[in-house]
Amino acid sequence: MKLGWLVLLGASGLLLGGCTSSRQAVNAGQSGTFFANQLVFDTAQSDFQQHFAESSELSAAMQSVARNITKNFFNDMTTEHTKVPDGLNSELSNLLIGRMKSETSFNTVMQQTQQEGQYRVSYQIFGLDYLDLFRKVSQDLTQTVMSNRDLATTPQAIMDLMVEKLRTSIPEMQVSQTPVETQLYFGIDNGKWYLLPHQEEAIRNMYFAFLTGQKNEGTLTQELAASVQKINEQLEITEGSEEEEPVTQQ
Repeated sequence: MKLGWLVLLGASGLLLGGCTSSRQAVNAGQSGTFFANQLVFDTAQSDFQQHFAESSELSAAMQSVARNITKNFFNDMTTEHTKVPDGLNSELSNLLIGRMKSETSFNTVMQQTQQEGQYRVSYQIFGLDYLDLFRKVSQDLTQTVMSNRDLATTPQAIMDLMVEKLRTSIPEMQVSQTPVETQLYFGIDNGKWYLLPHQEEAIRNMYFAFLTGQKNEGTLTQELAASVQKINEQLEITEGSEEEEPVTQQ
């Protein structure tokens, strides 16, 4: 499955540089926590506005990143022969977002860089285990197709089954036990924190880690492709064994 991408955080007013200040309200680790909570959980609006420069504009850009990831996530299951209906696409995305907000978590560690007033915040993210979900749903779907070979001739019927199985499975999906580690860089100016420039990809990957438990799109795509190949091989082996003529004794 190819996953779509994104609007970048490109507004010049959002990525501020500046001098340091002694009027620091919270430390870098706390600012990094507010940032993640605002990006992923929408639970830090007050703290985020209080402690970040240009908070409204930055928050809007963060929401754009999240919206574009989730909007395209299931859209890209559409192929030449199959389509996920728009209404169901939105429903699946909302289910995934809801599960992410209720179940995922993270830890932060801050470290000052060599440049005064600039800090690196390292994140340890325990995101949703989307790969595990996909494998379970695909295995279930494989068993269904094997028991009803007529389905194999109707790609859209298989897609409809996949969507239905995702609908029932996403609300129960688990959190990955293998954390994804990433980092962001922050600075402070006149008591307000800001995000250092050129971190658009890191922010996208951070949100993606919460949503899927994988460090980026490429990693998930490779893992999904390997899973699909195994399933296809299983179907081919089973189909071949069923087509073999029985051996009779002379």
